[in-house]
Amino acid sequence: MIGQVVHLDAWFDGATGRVEGYAAPAGEIAPCTIHFRNGGRLIAAARAVHFMRDATYIRAGWCGFSLGVVPSLFLFDDSLDLCCAASGNVLLSLSFADIADGWAASPTKARTAKIIDFLPSQSAIPSVEALGPLVSRIIERKGPIVAAEAMYEMLLRRPADPGGLVEVAGRLRTGHVKLAMEGMLASEEYASLAASRRLLSPFDYGTPPEMVLALVD
Repeated sequence: MIGQVVHLDAWFDGATGRVEGYAAPAGEIAPCTIHFRNGGRLIAAARAVHFMRDATYIRAGWCGFSLGVVPSLFLFDDSLDLCCAASGNVLLSLSFADIADGWAASPTKARTAKIIDFLPSQSAIPSVEALGPLVSRIIERKGPIVAAEAMYEMLLRRPADPGGLVEVAGRLRTGHVKLAMEGMLASEEYASLAASRRLLSPFDYGTPPEMVLALVD
């Protein structure tokens, strides 16, 4: 299932040679997919599934996408259209002139960028900062106990033990979300998991339902 885009913001980052942005659906769990078209032809795609700190007011920040830009993306004409994969609507157009200066500034990165980029590895949670907005949403909607249970499932991959649940929920109840997460991430149990596995993202199989539902605005 693909979410239909109702909000999009995108730009070309000359320092990285990539089109960056975020796209969000309306009241849907499924993430959006952005199609990149040139001359009416589909030439690349990116899923809006990674965390973007500048967009935490939309889907708790989990709506970012990124695409490496190469000259061959402009094979058919001088514009690159960003389209909603679900509706086919053109949401934004970038001209060759818009990004030519950026290529000149970072030619190596531009040449080595992928044309098709679905970002399968960038949905992993990169930091406490990325998980915080989701936990805060769960506290608002379901309370600190449900949020604490979801944190255990997300970070430690197990149900919360009674003592740990009381401690973490107590911190969440008093507004110390960051402190609660830092305590869990500093534990030996988390360190043993982190050595062999990456963190779950809201779009991975096995993510607690509360984390997934917290994406819906």
